Amino acid sequence: MTKRYFLLSISAIIFICYGCATVPKSIPVEFFNKDIEMSVGVTKCPEKPQFMDSGSGGIVGLVVAAGRSSEMRTKMEGIKGSTLKELIRQSITNKLEKHFEIVNTQAILSAEIDIHIWGWFLPTTSFGIKTGSYQFRISGSLTVFENKNGKKEVLAKTSVVVNQPMGNDPTKDITQEAMLKAIEDFNNKIISEILRDAKP
Repeated sequence: MTKRYFLLSISAIIFICYGCATVPKSIPVEFFNKDIEMSVGVTKCPEKPQFMDSGSGGIVGLVVAAGRSSEMRTKMEGIKGSTLKELIRQSITNKLEKHFEIVNTQAILSAEIDIHIWGWFLPTTSFGIKTGSYQFRISGSLTVFENKNGKKEVLAKTSVVVNQPMGNDPTKDITQEAMLKAIEDFNNKIISEILRDAKP
């Protein structure tokens, strides 16, 4: 019984992994039709930025990271996830409307953007020692669903992590500039993947 359960578990894992692996990164070519309606939304975006490092500094590294996180919050005061969310939504909408009829209601296709994490990233080693300059990081994904008979089926999905350098002592202005560049880089990369099969 135990052996049978084990084999069934392995089969289930293989099936799940196979299913995940077969989800295309780009929208199939047959869907590129200006008459097809698509809705666009950002379904997930943390309201506050997060400080990230390589995470190998132990307790000392955690203390050092806490200080750097406090500095980040000071330099990013007034910058909220809702702002990032809207800037990304507007930019991606502009890029998708060249290929689809963008609507705000229920559509044949829906593009949903998830921002998993955003904020400062710093490469570090033991005890939180820096091994590179500060970067502004955005990590997220875009999933395109086909709405069929009241159900959502994944049509395409891709993920992107981008980093914009900010030097060794980022100011508030440098952070804001890096954020805007990171947003543009994120949007360009994720759209180029999802629209890979679109005709020029």
